Order: sequence, then C-alpha cells, then structure tokens
Amino acid sequence: MQLFVKLNDHQEVTHNHFNLVLNEQSTLIQLEQEISSIWSIKRDYLDLYFADGRKISGFDLNSHLVQIGLKHLDKVIFKHSNLPNYVEMISYAEEARKAKSDGNVAGIISFVDAALPHLELLTSSNFFVIYPKFGSTLRAFRDDFDQYMLEPSTKRTSQLEKEEDIFDNPIRNDSNDDVMEEDDAFESCGEDTNDSRQFSSIARKDRSVQHIWRGKTTNQN
Repeated sequence: MQLFVKLNDHQEVTHNHFNLVLNEQSTLIQLEQEISSIWSIKRDYLDLYFADGRKISGFDLNSHLVQIGLKHLDKVIFKHSNLPNYVEMISYAEEARKAKSDGNVAGIISFVDAALPHLELLTSSNFFVIYPKFGSTLRAFRDDFDQYMLEPSTKRTSQLEKEEDIFDNPIRNDSNDDVMEEDDAFESCGEDTNDSRQFSSIARKDRSVQHIWRGKTTNQN
C-alpha cells in the first residue's frame, strides 16, 4: 500500500509531502510512527486526516489501515495539533501591534501576556521546526515585543501604573512638607538643642528690631 502524505497548515497550505509505503496489515500506530520518525514530531502532536477533511481515527491504535478506510494511493493529511495555538498567538500579536501604534502600553502588555502561553507551547512542541516558514512570525514577534517579555507582567504593570501616576500627579508632596521650621532645621544640624533654640530666638529678635527700625525710618520720611 502506497500513501501520499502531506503536511498542511490551518489554511490547508501544503508545507511538505512524501510517499509512504506500508503493507495492508499495517496499523494506525505504525502509520503514526512512520510520520513521527520522518518529521521528528512526537505522536502526541499528530493529527491525521483523510483528503476530504475527515479525521482519521480507529477503535484503537492497532486498527489496520484498511479497517479505518485507507486504500492504496490515498492521500493522508497530517497537521501539528498545536495549530490552533499558533492562530491564537498571531491574533494576539496583531492586537499588540495595534496597541503599539496607538501608544497604548497597557494594551501591549495585556496582548503580549495573552500570546506568551501559546508561544511557549509552540516552541516546546517543535512547532516551528515542523513549519519552518512560520519562523519569520516568531522572529517578528520577538523583535517587536522583546522588551515586554523580559519581566513578569505584575512588575511591568506596577511600573506602568507608577509612571502614569507621576504624569497625573506631578506634585506629589504637600508644599508644607518641603519647608522646615527654623527649630527643626537647627535640630537637624546636630547642634545642641538649647543653643539652637537660643540662636533661633536671637534671630527672631534681630528681625523684629529690623522691622521696627524700618518703620521708624518710614515715619521720618
């Protein structure tokens, strides 16, 4: 039995193909093992379909290929089972790019964080090895959003809130907090408290004398 095996993506674009020769007593698990060894993909990530789109399945993995409906010269389509995750990742990436063009940092962080679990699943399952043409999508995502992938989202969100708070409240401290009383100022210098207060009292009296003197001068004029 000769089968034409094609690797398709979510849009039914064929990325690779080969001919596989098996005997009529070959089982479903043997078909999966052959495909797995050729493409270095774990059987857990294999989805097999007939040419008309129906999923290939049997009562068990030891079902013979003829029992599940495969015939000589039939086409077998196989796809990576994480293709739905790829679709989700590129969707979130597009939303993140829109947020970036709008200057919406919070939106960028939100969409990048939503895309990352899908990306991690894809890379851990050799998805981009099976579909090397999709590698450009991965590189573009990392180039565009690398700075948003370096730190945990909670830390980045906290930093974002801090920056927004600074812009919303440019004057954060009460003006009275920035002005020290004379007594406090002298005490903070590390001098003796009594000497400081005495000097402060002298300074006040000196200013009072100056005010009186200026008043007399004004009256004389």
